[in-house]
Order: sequence, then C-alpha cells, then structure tokens
Amino acid sequence: MKLRNVLFITIILIVGCLSNDLMAQDALKAMIKKCESLDNVEMSVVRKKNKETLKVEQSITTITINVSNKALIDEFIAACEKDEPSAYEVIYSKKKGKVIPQFFRFKNVNFSFSYNNNNFNFTLDNGKYKTKKEETLNITMIEN
Repeated sequence: MKLRNVLFITIILIVGCLSNDLMAQDALKAMIKKCESLDNVEMSVVRKKNKETLKVEQSITTITINVSNKALIDEFIAACEKDEPSAYEVIYSKKKGKVIPQFFRFKNVNFSFSYNNNNFNFTLDNGKYKTKKEETLNITMIEN
C-alpha cells in the first residue's frame, strides 16, 4: 500500500515537472501568434528539417516591430515578466530609461530581443524611392 502511494506521488511529480516545461513560455508564444495576424508587424520564419525524416528540427521566427508601436512592445515586456519564473537564463538591459528583456532561455526555446536604429523603410513616392530611418525592436524565437 505504501509503495503504491509512493509510486503514485512520484508519477504525479514527474508529470507536473514535464508539463511545467511545456507551459513555460505560453505568454511569449501567444504574443508571437498575435503578431502573425497583425499587418503592421514584419515577420519571417525559417524551418530546418531533417533530410531523411522531413521532421522540423529547428524553427527560427523573427518579428520586427516599429518602436512607435509602444502598446505592442509593452505587451511583449508584460509577457516576458509573466514567463520569467520559468526561464532558466534571463538577461535584461536598460534602454532609454526603460528596463527591457534581452534574452530568455527555456528548455527548448530561446527568445532574444534587440533594438535596431539602422533600419531604413523604403517607400515609393511619385515614382521615386524615399528612405526613412526607423528604430525597431527585433524579437527572435528559436525552437529546437
């Protein structure tokens, strides 16, 4: 009877630990999904597959957000704060007086955040291209 209870508790703890790893970055992944549907966000996805099995081995998603979209950036920062307890490596930095995430590492997913003020936006105006320098936030998610 005692052995059965010990085994039962052990199984529950193992399942709990595994499910915690799977649910670790839910808020950040939800923000990535939200960005897929937004028109004012640039996004690229690169998937590396195994040649024999054609199973995805690695997926790299990069999102570029204009810094003027402060509401979306604040949502990402809130998602980072929510998922931070589950990350086993976290790096924050201070940019323009605001503490922002720079890197989060989970069991099989990494998120990196970088500001870029050298992006140029090209627009066509009366048959001529005009360039405008923009500051952006680049968010990269690497899934293994």
